[in-house]
Amino acid sequence: MIQTTSLVRKPLNLNCDTTSTYPGMKALVLFIAALLIGSVPTAESFAYSYDSILDVTDEFFSDDLIIYRAEYDIVDILYPLNGLNKDSFTNNRVYFFTLADFKSGKRIDKGLFININGVATKLLDNGRVSAAAKDHTKEAYFGATDGLYAYDVVKNKAVKYGNFDDPIISLGKVKGEDTIYALTEDNVLYKVTELGTKREKIDHAPNLEDIVLDASNNLYFSTPDKRVHIVGRDGVQQVKGLPEHISYLKIYKAPFFVEDAIAVIANEMSHLVFFNGTVGDGHCKYLVKPTAYSLQPLLLQQYGYKKNIYELNFLNSKTRKSFSGQIKNLVERRADQITKFTAELHTLVDI
Repeated sequence: MIQTTSLVRKPLNLNCDTTSTYPGMKALVLFIAALLIGSVPTAESFAYSYDSILDVTDEFFSDDLIIYRAEYDIVDILYPLNGLNKDSFTNNRVYFFTLADFKSGKRIDKGLFININGVATKLLDNGRVSAAAKDHTKEAYFGATDGLYAYDVVKNKAVKYGNFDDPIISLGKVKGEDTIYALTEDNVLYKVTELGTKREKIDHAPNLEDIVLDASNNLYFSTPDKRVHIVGRDGVQQVKGLPEHISYLKIYKAPFFVEDAIAVIANEMSHLVFFNGTVGDGHCKYLVKPTAYSLQPLLLQQYGYKKNIYELNFLNSKTRKSFSGQIKNLVERRADQITKFTAELHTLVDI
């Protein structure tokens, strides 16, 4: 039985400790957070104004921003913020993505891939989702129709992990622990430990649709009734600060500098939902819906849309020239600040 506690909307106050040592990068991170994540920090912590809602339309996704073209829908993207991408902003870049076909009216898995420096390799025919903690390891894990897999970085392949064989639809890796949360096809959540050999059913969180772990290992989940819940010490709490009537809901990882929150799109608007129940009002309106989001790196945004992977690279001046519509206008207005702040590139991700 779920214990439900009403949580109320509170003023947004971002935790930016990971960038506080580098004020220039902090300002850039917060500026782009306002543009794309849509959550505006308080006036005391954010020096730049944000005076309009950013409409995400087809124009947002310029052909010049495509970094991968697929035959099927992109349904999951993971840009791991760990040792796999230690030098990702200057040298090697690694991300995982999953394809699926929906033409028949039901999902048909079309493979889980790794992309290294622009070269894609299929790791699993039946892979569905990827997960990695924000840490110094080179670990990544995959959920498939036949259970759990781990990434073998030496052989560049997926290998079976433990004895968990149930079909998985969502996955979360806990930072600093031998723990993985796996949501199965029949909407049952398990805590998997001891190298994948031990699993514990989480009974107080039934009928789940998706799960996300924040950077502090707090667990959030969504349910078929389009509600977001937080698993806390006192049980499960339903977030009450989101719109009352929701027809579209997507939960995903927040930007890397936000420790205790996840990102949410409810209907068309973006939000941050914090572990204490605070809901940050969004200023990003999704008039079109990407099929996959990877926003945790923040300055390297990746989206699945119309069977392509698009990347918004705020660190590359040539790529920024390919931006279009409202985002182009907003970035052009802050071009001097962005140019100045990207000089602090090597201090960006302190994992």
